[in-house]
Amino acid sequence: MKGNTDKSYWPKSYAELKEHNSQCDLQAKIIVSKDKNSGGSQHVAKNDKAHPHNVYQYLLDGDVLPHGAGGTRADFLLVDETACTARIIELKAGDFDKALTQVQITDRQLKPVLRERGLHVLWRIVYISRTHNIRTNREHSKKKSLKEQYPQLEYKNKKMAENL
Repeated sequence: MKGNTDKSYWPKSYAELKEHNSQCDLQAKIIVSKDKNSGGSQHVAKNDKAHPHNVYQYLLDGDVLPHGAGGTRADFLLVDETACTARIIELKAGDFDKALTQVQITDRQLKPVLRERGLHVLWRIVYISRTHNIRTNREHSKKKSLKEQYPQLEYKNKKMAENL
């Protein structure tokens, strides 16, 4: 796994991570992660209406880590303190392999911080397919083996919606 990972910019503790502004309200009903450079891909998390979860949405690329600092990283981190989960979210306009590398590096850098709070880490990649939904057998096999290798990984073309 390649990639620049200047560790000096990454949060060293969960308390340090929480010093950054959440991009959503504490019990937001719908949390949308989208980036103007991702070609329109987006991740939507729906909070439980009857028993809302406490959630924090962090913009990794540009807030937690300043632009150009900290090396390779994913776009967002969505922390659900109620369910004890953290979703590392990468929105990509095409290059799935690069998106996977960004998620892996972010996981490696934040794992000690997230474990400190007892959070189970999930990976989310939302990408824009350049093949217009035509998959070759090789691409399909590759992604199927990725799911076996990384059970925490979910990926979707264009838009991913999930319940918290």
